[in-house]
Amino acid sequence: MGPHFSRAMQTRGHEVPKYLIVITDGESTDNVMAPAKELRQQGVTIFAIGVKDSNEADLLDIAGDPKRTIQVNNFDALKSINEDIITDICTEDACRDIQGDIFFLADGSESISKDDFIQM
Repeated sequence: MGPHFSRAMQTRGHEVPKYLIVITDGESTDNVMAPAKELRQQGVTIFAIGVKDSNEADLLDIAGDPKRTIQVNNFDALKSINEDIITDICTEDACRDIQGDIFFLADGSESISKDDFIQM
């Protein structure tokens, strides 16, 4: 994700707030801590959203802060948390005229059914 954020800044030429929202429903099969830490050091604020049987330790490693980890029981429940994330990212008055980079990283592995991927 780092190159995506870098490329976005280069196209605009100035710094804006950067957010990454990671949605996963299982345990990571690779190291998530090092790349997430690198992104946070670049100024990216990461939210880690776990669905169903997600791994709490992985979510914390990704977000780096328990306040930015969220767990829901199913993909339909993602709708219920969008206001919380929007409020954490920016209030309406404070961000009315401010651009920002927001990327979503969604688990597209075989563990996600087609219907759940569409819900996500």
